[in-house]
Amino acid sequence: MSPRAWLIVAAVTALALPLSACGQDPRQERVALGKEVYTRECSRCHLSTGQGYRGVYPNLDRNPIVELETGHLYELAGHGLT
Repeated sequence: MSPRAWLIVAAVTALALPLSACGQDPRQERVALGKEVYTRECSRCHLSTGQGYRGVYPNLDRNPIVELETGHLYELAGHGLT
């Protein structure tokens, strides 16, 4: 590998390390990813606070259905309540 290529690899690595989740608690990583997904996919209807719009998009803030096991939550997110 040329000296220039090594320099590029070193620069990218030096810039990426502080932004990586290396050494972070796996649960914290999942929470961060969940916040990102919620903001991107859910907040436009349920709002950033989770309050939703009464009668249109349900309140998710402190809603017990959000605390259910993960598999059910995926089903709920994909298909809604039936």
